[in-house]
Amino acid sequence: MTSAWSPAGDRDLRVGLVGLGSMGRNHLRVLSSMPGTRLVAVADTDRAAVEAATSGSDAQGFPEPLALFAEADLDAVVIASPTTTHLTLALAALERGVAALVEKPLAATPDEAATLVDAARSSGVPLQVGHIERFNPAVLELGRLLHEGSWLSSVYSITSRRAGPFPARIRDVGVTVDLATHDVDILSWIAGERPVRVYAETAQRIHADHEDLLFGLMAFPSGTVGMLDVDWLTPAKRRQLAVVGELAAAIAHEVRNPLAVIVNAVAGLRRGSLREQDRTTLLDIVEEEAGRLNRLVGDLLRFARPFSISRQAVALTEMANRFNEGGDANVAVEVDATPDAETVWVDPNLFRLVFDNLISNARQAMRDGGTVNVRIRREEGAGEPCVRIEVEDRGHGMPPDVRRRALDPFYTTRPSGTGLGLPIVQRIVEAHGGWLGIESAEGVGTIVTLGVPVARATGEASLASARSLA
Repeated sequence: MTSAWSPAGDRDLRVGLVGLGSMGRNHLRVLSSMPGTRLVAVADTDRAAVEAATSGSDAQGFPEPLALFAEADLDAVVIASPTTTHLTLALAALERGVAALVEKPLAATPDEAATLVDAARSSGVPLQVGHIERFNPAVLELGRLLHEGSWLSSVYSITSRRAGPFPARIRDVGVTVDLATHDVDILSWIAGERPVRVYAETAQRIHADHEDLLFGLMAFPSGTVGMLDVDWLTPAKRRQLAVVGELAAAIAHEVRNPLAVIVNAVAGLRRGSLREQDRTTLLDIVEEEAGRLNRLVGDLLRFARPFSISRQAVALTEMANRFNEGGDANVAVEVDATPDAETVWVDPNLFRLVFDNLISNARQAMRDGGTVNVRIRREEGAGEPCVRIEVEDRGHGMPPDVRRRALDPFYTTRPSGTGLGLPIVQRIVEAHGGWLGIESAEGVGTIVTLGVPVARATGEASLASARSLA
């Protein structure tokens, strides 16, 4: 007989965890520090892993997962055990009125998954499958740009490549069920529709019982094609998500505006009675709009192409100070750097673009003059040491709606802007393994902050790859 389920109310949620593999350990870390949640029980057939997980806490440990449901007082459970155990464990949870989060895939077969869904519906106990990859920052940002930013008017193809070394703990299923289910979900979510046809080829090279390589094709109703390349045969982990499509009307609009001005100016130049002063004015207009088109094309190419990074020791203070030479005499640039942060290993050409864009934006924001403050500090923090760079202006600042869209490609509030400057800066910083943030208040000013790892060599960020358009 199934126990009735009821919400926990205002008290802390009592949660159990089954499985201490790579995903299980991730859940262990999150559940141990989540406000309003108490991790009260942990189960895994590896006794040493259970002892390590419960050490220093009041959580009970169980070497037999089903014993967890029989003996622990639970409101909810996270099931991150081998896929072939999902049906038995999830049914045990539902029968006891325990809400269950089951890591993807929900079950080993479609029939088993349907059994679990039917059991959850009939019992009224919440059952949720894990969608962790949907909350990957790269996937979220790509989806937002496609669905909200409208910078691709149509999507031709979506390609997901996921590769890595052979996982020692996974013996019950192959790479299709263990990993490709995530990619099928991601591609369907980005496309906004379910596939109508699926084709696949698999191969078994190392795994004793199951396939460890998959190439798949998915056809969507809109005509979008999804491609999967998943394996357990690559020494280093590799994640890539790429979208190919047609540039949106926003870009056509950016091109059409200066072209219309040029066409009108040329029509004026054809008039035989044109005065020399008017002729000069029209030629200046043509030159200005042609320059605007050239900037747009240059920025578009910089944004779309993957970066090839050549790291060198770069003196950031010297790089920032050069903007006092021949710049706007009404706006000075003041650099404050600590000695331990003056030099960082980055691509000098790319970081000149970063400073050029940020300082140029800051100067344009300060119409009445003033000082752009550049602060450079070293930060140790909990992770990798980094150099923190802040570029601050005391200009007009951004209203909240502009701030939210400041990093969107092709979004600009300046008549001569392309809307690609800050997105290019963000891509450069992230390609160096860093991060970028913006704080702004209308009438107060703006601070753009970026962090770059101090290490001489770091891997290129997967987020930059995910944003690349082929």
